[in-house]
Amino acid sequence: MIRISILGLMILVVLCALILGLFVRLHEEAFFYITGPLLGAMLAALTCRRDRSALITGGGVGGICQGILAVLVLKRGYIFPDVAMVTGFLFLATLAVHLLLGLAFGTFLYLSLRWARPGVVRA
Repeated sequence: MIRISILGLMILVVLCALILGLFVRLHEEAFFYITGPLLGAMLAALTCRRDRSALITGGGVGGICQGILAVLVLKRGYIFPDVAMVTGFLFLATLAVHLLLGLAFGTFLYLSLRWARPGVVRA
């Protein structure tokens, strides 16, 4: 079991608040923004244990894959309300939002699990 410091726990609370805020604002649409970055970050951390920035890159890759899958295949996860007006530029903007969200989730996970280790208590 990984021990985590107070700072790491506070960062995890901020991440959970961000996820809950997305669910309150977007309801079931939040699944199309959250699952890819979190799965990508977790898979990257499990496969590349020695890479310190695997959570961040995994979150970014998961976010861009989620953006492509959600927008092109599932027709969900758009950042603007009128999907009939999708152009190439707006599609790239949607992918950029998914990428940035993936990088944000990966960064929060990286900071809470890798960087904020508990200190050694000396008596």
